[in-house]
Amino acid sequence: MKTKLFSFLVLGITILSFSSCDPGLSYSKVILNDSKYDIKIISVDTPRANVYNVYEFDTLLVAKHSSEVIASEGGIGAIATYSSCNQFNDSIYAIIVGFDSLHLNIDISDSMNWTYLIIEETNNGGGTCECRLKITNSMIK
Repeated sequence: MKTKLFSFLVLGITILSFSSCDPGLSYSKVILNDSKYDIKIISVDTPRANVYNVYEFDTLLVAKHSSEVIASEGGIGAIATYSSCNQFNDSIYAIIVGFDSLHLNIDISDSMNWTYLIIEETNNGGGTCECRLKITNSMIK
């Protein structure tokens, strides 16, 4: 009887150890253009050791009063990894379409200008999160 119980316990622990998994995550980097201007986001490939350009565009138009996902990642890990919003910021900049004299008066590469949002949190720290930059008319001079 003890042998059966011991075998069952060992089998149960083995199954649980194989069934536990790392948390899945989904991350998006979103620009919300809440201004009256169309804005182009330019991706600059910055060569660095073991780093590639994560953006799948050279130039992306974010039309007035719209939003665009400029980067996304998914896989295994924790959403807290992205809470600083500093992923991939140093390889983009913005221009105001059709207005050479206007410019964005915030630095979109500064992580302090981005807002981290948890969309959904799952077990073990996984889930869905995003970093969002909201551009308004007051940010354009």
